[in-house]
Amino acid sequence: RGCSFTYLVAACLSFVGILLIPGLSNKIIVPTRILNPNGAEQSGTFLRYPAWFSAFTSFFILGTILTVVPLSAGADLNISKKTVGTLLLVRALMMSCTLVGMGQTSWWHFRGKQIAIGALIGVFAAIFLAFTRSPVMIGFILVIVGVIVGQAYTNSIFHGVSGVAGKSWRVAIHEMIISAGLILGSISGGLAYGAFGITVAYLISAAILIIDFIVTGILLNLMFKREHAQGTLSQGMSRTGRITHAEQPPASVKQ
Repeated sequence: RGCSFTYLVAACLSFVGILLIPGLSNKIIVPTRILNPNGAEQSGTFLRYPAWFSAFTSFFILGTILTVVPLSAGADLNISKKTVGTLLLVRALMMSCTLVGMGQTSWWHFRGKQIAIGALIGVFAAIFLAFTRSPVMIGFILVIVGVIVGQAYTNSIFHGVSGVAGKSWRVAIHEMIISAGLILGSISGGLAYGAFGITVAYLISAAILIIDFIVTGILLNLMFKREHAQGTLSQGMSRTGRITHAEQPPASVKQ
């Protein structure tokens, strides 16, 4: 009976959302596609690559959690179905709060270090999930997971579309990445849990997040070197321009 009521509420919310779509779509303004002076679209920020990779790995561990926690509730975790629902609700609420909080602030814009920090926190969260069996501790870790998933989602969509006129394709890439992470995480978590148990299932996610942290560090280092090289080149060209201008003879000499 409780399950039927839950599905009924979800169906009602979906129906209300469908009714709101026409009104919201009328308020959406699609900007004209503007090309830069060279005739080509701007590529945007290089931070989109570590942001996309972090979005994939964050949703990978999310897919693992959404699969493993319900499967292991009775056997390994010894928690009730109600507790499982509460834990997953807490995770979803924290993700929503993170999305709202990051949407109202701008300190994280174009800052790559916070992307790497989120990946590192995810590594420790996955390791703790692999070895803890306490419902309270699992709930605390799921709060952290909700934060890093919300952070990765926001970084992916912001840095993915920032600086480009045509944003629809970048949003499509973002959605494909998080969907792939969620699906592969669910498959990996289910197969690993069935074959090896809960510990191995979460350690796979930890390994994926370690790779994310390493790749993000490499990409941020490459971005720093490229920006430093461009800055040095700009300064050199500026100095050359000033010297050339200073060495030009006066107008009377030219004549």
